[in-house]
Amino acid sequence: MGPEEQLKCEFLLLKIYCYSEINILKESPRDNNQSKETSQCMKELMMFNEIKKKLNEWSYPQVREFVQDMYLIFQKQRTCNKCNYYGLMGIRLEAEFEKNFSEVFAVQATDENSSLV
Repeated sequence: MGPEEQLKCEFLLLKIYCYSEINILKESPRDNNQSKETSQCMKELMMFNEIKKKLNEWSYPQVREFVQDMYLIFQKQRTCNKCNYYGLMGIRLEAEFEKNFSEVFAVQATDENSSLV
């Protein structure tokens, strides 16, 4: 991955950090009985720190590996059956990531009826 792609990936991760932090503080469940389940699901969010570490160490040879790690976290959040709030957070984070990725990497949706010929 080149320096420009590296910066774009770092920027995407920062946007996800900001988005998740705002939503967790704003909407986090306040039920003390769910603290154990909530803490387990919060561990999934902390996995973003591992991606940050890998980016800082330039451990991603291609953007694809970065994206795969991001989707792995979103998948784990969705499957967190013990607390629906964080499962839904995973879905929202994934949608936000996809939107930001398309903007940052200037990816345009393709029209099924368009011809590449």
